[in-house]
Amino acid sequence: MRLSQNTIDVVKETAAVVVANGEAIVNKFYRDLLTDPDNCDIMHKFPHSHHIPQEGDIELDPLALKNRRTAGRAMHKSSGRQQHALLGAVVAYATHIDDLGALTEAVERIAHKHIQFQIPKEMYPRVGVTLLGAVKKVLGDAGTDEVLEAWKAAYIFLADLFIEIEGKMFDELAAVPGGWRGWREFVVERLERDPLESLDVVHVYLKPKDGGELLRYDAGQSITLRFIDELPDHDGPFGIKGRREEIRNYSLSRAFAADPSSYRISVRREAGHGGPSGVVSTYLTRKVKRGDELRVGPPRGVHTLKKAPPSEQPLVLIGGGIGMTSVFAMFDEVTRDESEQRDIVFVHVVRDREHRLLESDLRSVMPRSAKAKVVFVHTHPLPGEAEGVDYDLSGDVDAEQLAKHVDLDLSRAQWHFTGPVGFMETWKDEVLSLGSERSVFYEVYGPM
Repeated sequence: MRLSQNTIDVVKETAAVVVANGEAIVNKFYRDLLTDPDNCDIMHKFPHSHHIPQEGDIELDPLALKNRRTAGRAMHKSSGRQQHALLGAVVAYATHIDDLGALTEAVERIAHKHIQFQIPKEMYPRVGVTLLGAVKKVLGDAGTDEVLEAWKAAYIFLADLFIEIEGKMFDELAAVPGGWRGWREFVVERLERDPLESLDVVHVYLKPKDGGELLRYDAGQSITLRFIDELPDHDGPFGIKGRREEIRNYSLSRAFAADPSSYRISVRREAGHGGPSGVVSTYLTRKVKRGDELRVGPPRGVHTLKKAPPSEQPLVLIGGGIGMTSVFAMFDEVTRDESEQRDIVFVHVVRDREHRLLESDLRSVMPRSAKAKVVFVHTHPLPGEAEGVDYDLSGDVDAEQLAKHVDLDLSRAQWHFTGPVGFMETWKDEVLSLGSERSVFYEVYGPM
């Protein structure tokens, strides 16, 4: 199927009015979708926190327009993170509908998220009906039959594209050694708490219940956990009561080579954002015990280490808070590679000494490479903490300060960072002021 020129023209011509009403459209869409009793099988794929507004939230998905500073901030300010992701996707799709090659990376990234959340192809038509219904309701007289038909054709085209891509990915996962499709039963092999960590963090080690081979993953990828009967009743988005089922995504927090027989995730108990206290993180940090069984989806994700040309060095890995787990896995992986010749800088940004994570792991990794440097940044050091003893840099550190501290030219570095959305927004802008966008890689976890 190809989009007609008329469809392309109408979508591009009406993109401005859709953007102007975008927040109202996506809010109505999600409310209608998630409060419809016929969509019980959809609700659990949208965690409550993804619909709660975050102060200063800015969507970082590559689908966002290049001029998101002027368009993005205005339309992303008051909705939740899932709404941000959808609105950014709609705007970018309308902008590039006559040049979809520009969205290749974004399509791949979203397809990986859909695989992680086990989105079935049967969901696309139901989502489309609800989305187009929201467009019609919000646009009113501006939503003429011609406009709605054009957007319907555009949606069907994009849905068919995702169905095809994701179908191939599902099949490939089932065919590779150790791979599987859908949910696989794993057993909690053990639980560990790092004595050097004072935060409520637990490291969960998982092995397949069937004793079979594990799918190899690349550092930076993550797995998805599905909970059905394990959780207490809690509220969902838009006042949904008695919710039990949830899906959560967790980075694999070490290199696969560390132990090819088990996966490890590192979980911090979250307090929630305006909704119920982190029901899943509370369960994993307070309730789970050795021998418990968990449903796990296969490792996915596009934010992995990239092969770099000689002109791109050193390698800089920056992790903010618990978001450092995926870049630590990269640090663990790259320092095991004896052929790696680049300088490696790992930066752990936390509030203070009490918020440091994976410190024992960091101490074990550092001696592997003479070219590896670890930098601790405390944004708000505690009284009594001393620079050069408890941390290396403090406050809001920029790229120039970091380069000076490690005594390296970072203008041609390959950068990877993960953490809170605002944290990544700041570092992305900071890094892009130094060099090429192709050397910046990051991941936004959660919304699809």
